[in-house]
Amino acid sequence: MVIPAIILFLPAYYLIQSVWAKFHRQYLNNICLIIISSHGMTTTIVMLLIHAPYREFLFGNSRFRINFGNERTNSVQVVQTIAVTRTRI
Repeated sequence: MVIPAIILFLPAYYLIQSVWAKFHRQYLNNICLIIISSHGMTTTIVMLLIHAPYREFLFGNSRFRINFGNERTNSVQVVQTIAVTRTRI
């Protein structure tokens, strides 16, 4: 819900307020419309990167490989120890 709030609601709120208050700044209107029109592209990129099945398909079928850390790696550490036994007398 954060992405739609930032990309859609805040610029739309500014545009509505500018019409209501008859306050017109063309560069702010252009910026708001650019932000609103980029909503589809932004949500698509976020969806491809966040959801694992889409990410695996996207990067699994490309030439380059990116490891996102979801794969488990097994490591073995060899430690040399000395066993000490105590006997009671």
